[in-house]
Amino acid sequence: MTITRRRALRALVTASVLPTLSAPASAQAGKTLRVLLGYPPGGAVDVVARAVSEGLRGGGYTVVIENRTGASGRLATEQMLAAPPDGSTLVFMPGGNATIFPHVYSKLKYDPFSDLVPIALPGSNLPTCPIEAARPPSSMCWPARCRRWPPRCLF
Repeated sequence: MTITRRRALRALVTASVLPTLSAPASAQAGKTLRVLLGYPPGGAVDVVARAVSEGLRGGGYTVVIENRTGASGRLATEQMLAAPPDGSTLVFMPGGNATIFPHVYSKLKYDPFSDLVPIALPGSNLPTCPIEAARPPSSMCWPARCRRWPPRCLF
């Protein structure tokens, strides 16, 4: 069997999430998990959530994925908090939503620090710092270049 990037990602994500759902096999067999996504299909959050859900299906769960787009994922989070607190409804969101939203939105309907509990980190999104292809990094130190030409190096 050839190991593709997709299979490796799926295995990594599944391995990071399955231990958090530690119910006995008999209790989880046939249980339906509702996974809410605050972003449209095909995006990064959707791709990771679907990879994780494939692993959960292999663990005996029935997984239903619902894309509840809008308000940068707040609608899906609010819907998850309105669901019965039986652990059968999950929401996938970038970690920044929980840390940044309280500082950006004055009328947030939930407190991310007391109403939400993270159960897994299925992936990370590290920012990149590209430079012009015409000037490779060896030709000039990037911070020095930014000091010389600030309009070209906006942060």
